[in-house]
Amino acid sequence: MKKLFYLLFFSISFAFSQDNLEGEVNYLDFKDNPTSKSNATYYEFKTPYKNEIYKYQKYFIASATKAYLIEKYFYYQEDNKQGKYQSFRKDGSKKEEGYYKDDLKNGPWVLYWLKKNDSSINNETYLYKKSIYVNNLRNGSFKELYEDGSTQGEGFYKNNNFDKECKWYHPNGQLSSL
Repeated sequence: MKKLFYLLFFSISFAFSQDNLEGEVNYLDFKDNPTSKSNATYYEFKTPYKNEIYKYQKYFIASATKAYLIEKYFYYQEDNKQGKYQSFRKDGSKKEEGYYKDDLKNGPWVLYWLKKNDSSINNETYLYKKSIYVNNLRNGSFKELYEDGSTQGEGFYKNNNFDKECKWYHPNGQLSSL
């Protein structure tokens, strides 16, 4: 009887939590214009998260049975991004990640390149650019890499402009300019 009570309680709790998490689904064409489900290239899903914060997820519809997450972030009010932001390519590989505060980039931001292996199944992503943002402006250290992972450039930004000494390198690793 006790097990039955717990099972019933768990089922009711789960059903109640699912009701509270219902979100909004919008279907979009390839230009991000609203369209019908049958003509959609993308769909976006907005769900309540907590304390008037919502979770946004956008998916690329690859086939009738496959969809890939291409963008994910949290927001409050309409399109005012807060917290961690992630974007992905249409094949599901990582493209970009960083943080927003009041809809402005703040903190570390990383862009990734897709490294194509001989086998198209095992594509890998790797770091391409890393910058620090304060109020949507690059401020602080940055690093850019070539496709092989060697350093292309490094230095500092101040208010979106190069600051102090920045170093740029040739693909072979030799210093190109300061």
